Amino acid sequence: MRSIFSTGFYGRVAALFMLSVLSGFASANINEEQKLSPTANPAAQAGSSSAIFGDTAVVGAPSDTGDAIGCAPGGGAAYVFTRSGTVWTKVATLCASNGVSGDLFGKSVSINAGNIAVGAPGASSSTGAAYVYSGSGSSWTENATILTDGALAGGSLGAAVSIQGFTVAAGAPTTTVGGKINTGVTIVYTSNDSGVTWTHTTFRPSGGQARNGALFGSAVSLSGSTILVGAPGFRTGTKLNSGAMFVFVNNGSVWTQQARIRPANVANAFTGADVSLFQDIAAFGAPGTNGSRGVVYVYTRSGTTWTQTDSVADPGNTAGDLFGSSVAIQGSPSTILSAGAPGAVPGGAAYELGSSGGAYSLLNQLVATDNASGDTFGASTRFDSGRIIVGAPNSATTGAAYIFKVKSESLTEFTGIVNDLDFATPSLTGVPYDVFIRVYDNTGGNATPTGSVHIDDSNGGSCDAALSASGAPDGHAVGTCSLTSTFFGNLSVNASYGGDLNFSASSDSVGHDVVGNHLVFNPTPPPDVTQGEAVNGVIVQLLDGANNVITSNSTTQVTLTVDDSCGNTGIVIGTLTLASGQADFTGLGPKFYTVATGLSINATPDDSSSPANGNINVAANADIVFADGFEECRL
Repeated sequence: MRSIFSTGFYGRVAALFMLSVLSGFASANINEEQKLSPTANPAAQAGSSSAIFGDTAVVGAPSDTGDAIGCAPGGGAAYVFTRSGTVWTKVATLCASNGVSGDLFGKSVSINAGNIAVGAPGASSSTGAAYVYSGSGSSWTENATILTDGALAGGSLGAAVSIQGFTVAAGAPTTTVGGKINTGVTIVYTSNDSGVTWTHTTFRPSGGQARNGALFGSAVSLSGSTILVGAPGFRTGTKLNSGAMFVFVNNGSVWTQQARIRPANVANAFTGADVSLFQDIAAFGAPGTNGSRGVVYVYTRSGTTWTQTDSVADPGNTAGDLFGSSVAIQGSPSTILSAGAPGAVPGGAAYELGSSGGAYSLLNQLVATDNASGDTFGASTRFDSGRIIVGAPNSATTGAAYIFKVKSESLTEFTGIVNDLDFATPSLTGVPYDVFIRVYDNTGGNATPTGSVHIDDSNGGSCDAALSASGAPDGHAVGTCSLTSTFFGNLSVNASYGGDLNFSASSDSVGHDVVGNHLVFNPTPPPDVTQGEAVNGVIVQLLDGANNVITSNSTTQVTLTVDDSCGNTGIVIGTLTLASGQADFTGLGPKFYTVATGLSINATPDDSSSPANGNINVAANADIVFADGFEECRL
């Protein structure tokens, strides 16, 4: 996740904002824990990007040489810091194994658990690249695969990155699409074998929304099966650079556009300069709004609908602040928003704002102790586990990042599944079972976390456990909720506490056995469909917990649906009643004309058996030719 509004690679865009020398918003220095100064090299631009996850922080320095053997002079670097108590120590230097000067390695960084993604948009003459490192502490290993598949010349892949597990979203905002310069694309790279092999999917706005100069992919944020993509150069009518934010969701293996959000149709607002997503809450900046004071928009999703919940104005209220150049959001229903204003006088500013479900109010102004003119403090900001990191790429000529502690640490733990203090009892598919959870102050204090914990089984089943201090020890809150799993096997049950205004977010995961009847495709995956024909040889079987076909079942009805490549979901192929435990859907449903790979296909029973999910391809038929050359989504 990176904003285009920082020193360096997108200077030609940032130059549209002339930083005004006006009186700024005065406040005390709040919660500064430590300044991170990873390099002594002038103009390294350390802090152009920054990221934090738990006790690990990453600071990008895209113009640095790096202080490790093999780092390319001027190729860029990313530095890893770890925390012990309140002390942060630099433990590792990351640089590209194939780096050369001008790669801008470190222009974007992202961290999630044991993986770090680093963007190098200047690599290979600005074709760009993204790198993945796995490890912990001071030991990080570059993945053998450098992520470049799908990148086009001059596209600047890696201008923005966001990582979750072994899924990486990488923006390539200067990619030319259909002859339209700087339209931009986003490429998602996924590995299902812990980084051994990778596949990729390239997407852009649907239909005529892919526009010249949109810079789609300037900022990206990945959470679950949803990606936010910023397009700050998006044009609406004659209003250049009004900007937009796009939402894409994954239905199986296909990324489809769910929404395009343009809260204000104003020229040079640069909406989508930076974006941040936490579950169903999205925040994105528009730093050019209102005389470049800037604004941050917050939207919440219900189902597939996104609704604006707040428009947060620049707390400094000064022209040229560029508030919203960087944003980060976390927590639900109590939510913390951090946002940078790198244009604020003298050297930039950043703010912590909070909401308990309504409007956002200013909690703290985060000011660097050595803030100096032109530092661009606030060019990057990220938030996790009660700490905010803020980048200042022009600080002391080398650049730096600052850590602010804003919350106490919480700890979330399962205490039982099905029964409290019991993790051995299995549950049945389609039958509700209880989940028991507790959250407490991990610092040993007596303050009590509030709110709720979101529980999911990694396969669509979820519930929310409201926390209560009743009957719990001091500093503890407990909760329970009823979860229903429709899939079988040893499922990963996950608990996610979003935090409140006083406590940081935390999580826990346990394995739980779910047994029961389930549908499967035989063969798996189903056979390809030939263009211009209906499905052929798609057979669904009902198996028991021991994976035997239930030949005695001739009553369960199964509905087969497919998602097409243009965002239409749940297209019904047909409904059949099982005969001796299976159903053959050959010849049913619409004919397929779009040549595609990895379309999501789903078989859903009318009883408590688990559904089957898979992918199906549509293979080209040389005998089919459309006069207009357009075949997309014809069924």
